[in-house]
Amino acid sequence: MSAARRLLAALVLALASAFAPPVLAEPPKGIFVAYGRALNDRILRAPYLAGVLVRTRWNEAEPQEGRYDWSYLRREIALAKQYGKKIALGVAAGPATPDWVYAAGATAYNFSFLNPHSPRGGMQARIPPPWDPVYLEKWRNFVRALGREFGNDPDIVLIHITGSSKNGFEIQLPDDPPRPRSGPPSGPWVQQGYDRARFLRAWESVIDTFAQAFPRQYLDLDMHAILGDTSVPADLADYGYDRLGKRFGTFAGWLSNKPPTWDSDLRKIMQKQCRRSFCNYQLIANETRQSQRLGPGGLKGAIQTGRAHGAHYFEVWEADVKNPALDDMLSNVLK
Repeated sequence: MSAARRLLAALVLALASAFAPPVLAEPPKGIFVAYGRALNDRILRAPYLAGVLVRTRWNEAEPQEGRYDWSYLRREIALAKQYGKKIALGVAAGPATPDWVYAAGATAYNFSFLNPHSPRGGMQARIPPPWDPVYLEKWRNFVRALGREFGNDPDIVLIHITGSSKNGFEIQLPDDPPRPRSGPPSGPWVQQGYDRARFLRAWESVIDTFAQAFPRQYLDLDMHAILGDTSVPADLADYGYDRLGKRFGTFAGWLSNKPPTWDSDLRKIMQKQCRRSFCNYQLIANETRQSQRLGPGGLKGAIQTGRAHGAHYFEVWEADVKNPALDDMLSNVLK
């Protein structure tokens, strides 16, 4: 983004902030739960839960262009409020991009969703390239509508910035090796027109749109290498912080207590953001059924690692909240 465009965008954000409700007092803290499709008493009665991650998919919330269905989000948010829980909000794009976006001219990148730990593993999916102009226009319009509907709710304390990516919640591309690379990028995404500057500009525009749509909430962005390049998420973290200050943080859905390997540089980005504003973690797995993925000490060890980085916000999985054997640990792990 040119210096002139950066200045103009900064002025727009400043004007929006001047007329916006006050930002919440501090970034969200505590244990939040990432759950399936419906909240229930067993989840919401957990006394240690500070909040819940309410998620939906773009193609469900906007099945036809400009026609929004907020019924699911309204229901889940209202139920969380009944139990005094705060809300983190996330909407998946990527594979959840509505068909009408492609019908309008967006390019489709087809891939196999290869993830042995996900029920979607092996399924066929498609996403628009993150820089596709048709997708960007439609997605930013949706984010603005989402903000008009939910942006003034004081119980919604965190917004996950999302867009077109492998799973729609994070920023990594499908068919993208996670390990650091040497040399210039290559492979199918280069053939699709990948350019580092183009990728950054696209996500910067998404960050700006979320910031304008949700002027009173804290926002975070996932950290993943892009075509093996960890400087891309680092630049996006710097961009978000430069624009939004302490209202912007980083997010990682891969927290474990295993020794650093592919995530070594990403952990450094998270620690840097923890020092200057805030950083948030989601556990890479649940302890109830996948404890081996969490490393030594399981769920407790992973949270302790995140705390050592400076994090105060952790998303755990529904299976662990429903596991009474973990109640005592989860009640005391942040004390």
